[in-house]
Amino acid sequence: MAKIIDVAKRAGVSIATVSRVTNRQGNVKKSTEQKVLEAIKELNYIPNFPARYLKTKRTLTIGMVVPDITNPFFPIVFRGAESVVKQEDYTIILCNTFEDEYEEMRYLSILEAKKVDGILLIKAPPRSGNEQYMQKLNNLPVPIVYVDRLPKLQDIPAVVADNIGGGYAATTHLIKLGHRNIAIITVQYPLSVHRERLQGYVKALREHNIPINRFYIKQGASTIEEGTSLGHSLINMKDRPTAIFVTNYKMTIGLMRALEMAGLQCPEDISIVGYDDFEWENVFHPRLTVVAQPARQMGQTAAQLLIKILRDGVDSLPNKRVILSSELKIRESCGIYRQNKLGKP
Repeated sequence: MAKIIDVAKRAGVSIATVSRVTNRQGNVKKSTEQKVLEAIKELNYIPNFPARYLKTKRTLTIGMVVPDITNPFFPIVFRGAESVVKQEDYTIILCNTFEDEYEEMRYLSILEAKKVDGILLIKAPPRSGNEQYMQKLNNLPVPIVYVDRLPKLQDIPAVVADNIGGGYAATTHLIKLGHRNIAIITVQYPLSVHRERLQGYVKALREHNIPINRFYIKQGASTIEEGTSLGHSLINMKDRPTAIFVTNYKMTIGLMRALEMAGLQCPEDISIVGYDDFEWENVFHPRLTVVAQPARQMGQTAAQLLIKILRDGVDSLPNKRVILSSELKIRESCGIYRQNKLGKP
């Protein structure tokens, strides 16, 4: 295994110069830095991380905690963050909490013990009566940037999508097509994202003087099975909705299954708007109209925010909270409401 002295000899520089390059301390000519980097690559040199930490108090590692690695949204966010931290010579450690706040607590403790420089955190659903954990989270000595989901903490660095705007755009699109009986299927977790999408739905209905029908608001677990079950409950209503907005991709799949099982056509019988835009959704027939979140951009922006905090301190941020716009992608799953199309279940 190559040592720092081997790199210094290959590059024709001192050990101190190699150390300054690997620790990104500056004060090295570009041409000299390039020689050192080439020598590192040729020799496959790996710095002594414990020794480097003792000297610089930095490990050049960032932890990223996600709630569900099987949800295709979160790997896209991770890839965005990874693309930024790699350019800055940081290593990123990925932790998956299985939507469990206790598992999140465990991983944060591990990352703190491993002396990561900072953390990108997508929150697991909060457990009731866990206020002490939230207080500890707020006082964690490691800088944290929250991504996608916001906890009940004030004045924290965060990068989120405009979920209220997304819910509003989806519902307004259906209203413009003539629909008035519009239902929503959303996640019951006490998460900011789904709560805000529901707020956008309600906002659009109120602005267009459409009464809020509480029987049209269905909440449940983020699963295909739950989407199917809630879809059946809406389809079987005496005054069933002519359009449904779904705030979660798994529940959207479940709803489409429920329509097929009931022998109903989309959009002829019921129009559908889903959330998140994944490549595999193009296999649906009809192709789904969805609210697309800027997943990769969220990861990139969050990583940039965290690195700026690590370099210049949190007070250097002009805005601690960055809200990114979502996009309504109109495809084939929404139709113009026609009275003669409305039938009884």
